[in-house]
Order: sequence, then C-alpha cells, then structure tokens
Amino acid sequence: MDWALKSAVEQARLHPGEFSLPPKKDTKTLRPGDFAKLLFAFAPRGHEPGGERMWVQVIQVFECGHYLGKLSNDPLYAPIKLGDEVEFRPEHVLAFMRSETATTGPEDIGWVEHGENDPDRHKKR
Repeated sequence: MDWALKSAVEQARLHPGEFSLPPKKDTKTLRPGDFAKLLFAFAPRGHEPGGERMWVQVIQVFECGHYLGKLSNDPLYAPIKLGDEVEFRPEHVLAFMRSETATTGPEDIGWVEHGENDPDRHKKR
C-alpha cells in the first residue's frame, strides 16, 4: 500500500486550532451509509502535497469498533482510487455526515471534484 491514514486526534494535538474534530461519541457510532472524512498520507511527488482529505462511505462496522468504507472522492494526488476499500478507526475521523442528511447520487458513492484543485472543495453528485 502506497498510503496510510493519519490520526485526526493526533493531528489536532499537533496543530491546535486547525482541526475541529467531531465528538468522540459520534466517531464511535458511525453506521453503514454514513460518511467519514479521513486524512490520507503518501509520499509527495514533485510539488504535489503528501496528504489529501477525502470522504469514505461506511460499508461495514466491525465488533472491535473499526470500520470498512469505500472511498467516495476522486483523488487529486493520492495513490488510491474512487471506490477502493479503506479500513479505519474512530480516531481517524476528521468529520462525518449521517446517511440520512447526506445527499448521494444513484450509486451511493457520490462525490466529484469541484474545481480549484482543492481536495476539500467537493460537491455531492
């Protein structure tokens, strides 16, 4: 694997004021269909960044409290692709959306790039 997830909790400790994390009770109670924003880290190429924040849709919750999701963004730089499976833990979650408040496209992996090469500026299909 050419990428890894960074802990949102650790990043918030290292960079106070840059991250507004969701409550722990919410990151520990995600359900299939919910979306979680995760921070992907990878080796930078040239002038490209070595990280990208992207949404993952939860497809399975394990008894141990970990999650399995599908990447819902079309990455700009990360060596991963739309629809790839991602295992993550509550401490990786930067933000979340419940399935009942998220607007998705017919295939339920509904995020597309929204200009300006900014991985955090995405709109739903």
